Amino acid sequence: MGAGLGSDNALELAIWGLVIGYFLTKVLMGLVDSAVATVFVCFAQDPKAFQRTHPELYEELVGSWAEMHGPVMRACGYSANEADDRI
Repeated sequence: MGAGLGSDNALELAIWGLVIGYFLTKVLMGLVDSAVATVFVCFAQDPKAFQRTHPELYEELVGSWAEMHGPVMRACGYSANEADDRI
């Protein structure tokens, strides 16, 4: 037999590569998911502190929410002009 990979070995290595790649991707995407959840929790729990510490991100988030959910934002306590200015 030769020293190269046989078809059985190549298939086994491909399967192992897919399994390992899947789990590495799952771990990295879990980190991204956690970061996104953290931003939304900070925004929901203390929007003023979030505004002080990350003003650009706060403006982007409030602007996007106001475009889609202006009346809901006003019902949750945001001033009418803060939500209306972004619609």
